[in-house]
Amino acid sequence: GGTGTANPDQAQRMIERALTLDPTFAAARAEFAFTHVAKILNGRSNDASLFDKAESEARHALRDDARCGRAHSVLALIYLLQGRKELVPGEVDQALKENPTDATAQGWLLHYHEFNGDYQQAREQADLLVRQWPLYWAAHLSLGELLREQGDVDGAIREQERVLEQDPQNVDGLTSLSRAYIDKHDLHNARQTLERARKEDRENYSLRQTWALLLALEGHKVPATQEMDAGLQAYASMQIFRPSSAADFYAVMGDADRALEWLERAVRMGGYREEYLRRNPLLTSLRAQPRFQQILDSVSYRRRQPTAR
Repeated sequence: GGTGTANPDQAQRMIERALTLDPTFAAARAEFAFTHVAKILNGRSNDASLFDKAESEARHALRDDARCGRAHSVLALIYLLQGRKELVPGEVDQALKENPTDATAQGWLLHYHEFNGDYQQAREQADLLVRQWPLYWAAHLSLGELLREQGDVDGAIREQERVLEQDPQNVDGLTSLSRAYIDKHDLHNARQTLERARKEDRENYSLRQTWALLLALEGHKVPATQEMDAGLQAYASMQIFRPSSAADFYAVMGDADRALEWLERAVRMGGYREEYLRRNPLLTSLRAQPRFQQILDSVSYRRRQPTAR
């Protein structure tokens, strides 16, 4: 889940121009920070140094204006993606204190609850976003993912189609819709959905990870392995949304050891979605593994620790 722009490079140039004219323009500096971390969030880069650049720019914005809520929102996103979840609520609180209508900050809080396995709180946050901003596509994207993780595949498809009504080639919407079709065992529509992506988006890491999974499910193991190359694995390992998807891939490929390694990475990054781990149909082949039960036990234990949230 995430937010982006139709032309992120153009937006970044405009922000850089604004900072050239006024280097102390804190709101622009915070947006500049967001352009760095958004490249990771939206699958356009696997460069981990962008986290440091984004955090540096956000803190620069706060030095220029201690009440820059957008900078706190960007910090919340950075910490969420890095698995530093315990820092997210404080940054969201600061962001909303300065700007109660910051939908993105509320979205990061939604994902905070999701990765803690607190689906009721995540759903309440998603419903709040959809009520307040019915046309905010990221809210529908996130709601769709919550529904899919809870087993409501038709509901997930409905929400992702709403995203694509606004932008038929939205990469996040296409990958999430394809993933919902995969859970519905409808590989034909999953493939047709991915094929709708623009040619220039084909190298997007989020899109490629879904392609790798689909190819594996279709039995095309060589192309699937080629898709899941070192660059894509680097991307999958660097932010909280992706390790569990890599586990799905290796489970489908029949490589239980690597699947379990990726699940352990997901947990280390703060993915405590115990309910989803028990339900995820792509992990069926792992459920008889003692190591899988150990991972579930670890997640259950971590969810009970107040310091883990």
